[in-house]
Amino acid sequence: MSSADGCTFCSIIDDRDGVETLLESESYLCILDAYPVNEGHALVIPKTHVRYLEDVCDTQMFEFLQKALAKVNAIYEPDATTIGVNNGTDAGQTIPTSTGTLSRDTKGT
Repeated sequence: MSSADGCTFCSIIDDRDGVETLLESESYLCILDAYPVNEGHALVIPKTHVRYLEDVCDTQMFEFLQKALAKVNAIYEPDATTIGVNNGTDAGQTIPTSTGTLSRDTKGT
């Protein structure tokens, strides 16, 4: 799909060598994070470059996020999950693409 020059996530969409895909739709991809904070740390990436969450024009991302969460839960059986979106560099966004992050939490951690 469309990509932005130098965007790490657009490069992943174009070439998935070494990427573990958990779930895919026509518009989104869910992969395991290359630098996970814990086992099962996954990212939901739009296949079209979207810099900010407010640029997502429909509910497809959230519907896909729910399916990705179900997949992560089925595989890793976490006690809980943290779901986040860093929306802009001041919010901790290190790659200028709006992604959803799924992170598993366990009791006592």
